[in-house]
Amino acid sequence: MDTKEYYTKLNFQKNNTFVETVENNILLGLSHDLIISLADWNKVITGHDPSNLLKNAIEQVDIACIHILEGMYRSGFAALRLSMEMVAGTVYFSSYNLEYEEWLKGGYDLNWSTIMNDENGILSRRFANAYFPECSDIIGRYLTRSKKMYRELSEMVHGNSSTWSFENPSIMHRPNLVTKFIEVLNEFIVVVNFELCVRFLDKLPPESIEIIETHVSDSLGTEEIIRTKIGGSV
Repeated sequence: MDTKEYYTKLNFQKNNTFVETVENNILLGLSHDLIISLADWNKVITGHDPSNLLKNAIEQVDIACIHILEGMYRSGFAALRLSMEMVAGTVYFSSYNLEYEEWLKGGYDLNWSTIMNDENGILSRRFANAYFPECSDIIGRYLTRSKKMYRELSEMVHGNSSTWSFENPSIMHRPNLVTKFIEVLNEFIVVVNFELCVRFLDKLPPESIEIIETHVSDSLGTEEIIRTKIGGSV
């Protein structure tokens, strides 16, 4: 088999995988809901310069979904991790303008450990006290969830030994990896909505809250503090 035949065969496997996976309405629905949610958040925080990172986050969710549909599982998890970093970066840079200006000029790198620092990060009690004090008692739970999800994504990206049991060198539909992606995507939706709520929700006017109300309610409706902030029942 020459190189052209070899890569033609891989492309055939990829296309067959897409046909099988695209029937998964849960995957498609969650991905689309997440994209709409981030797009609506972007509408209501456009006054903050770092909001343009949300456009990057949306693009990466699309890329992640396409890769999963085509059987490119590791690159799909990698794209979702990058989207997670972009959303967190949006929140972080909205509070640290100097770092944002340095980042724009290539002099500052998004650092996950800095963004998620227990004392000063975007899911720290200090951050909540500054922007949404009512969340200060629950924010620690979401810090734990965020770190856990990021670690799981990183294990797939870095090729940790345990993850190789999921796949072999051929390209094919792997329902267990699709299920894993869906599980992470569900958690992703909750965590990123919470991050955006902590930073922006308490400052949004009613007309802006109306735009993101459904997304927040669907993902965080069990949190009374947030539910009542968007007009829900006590």
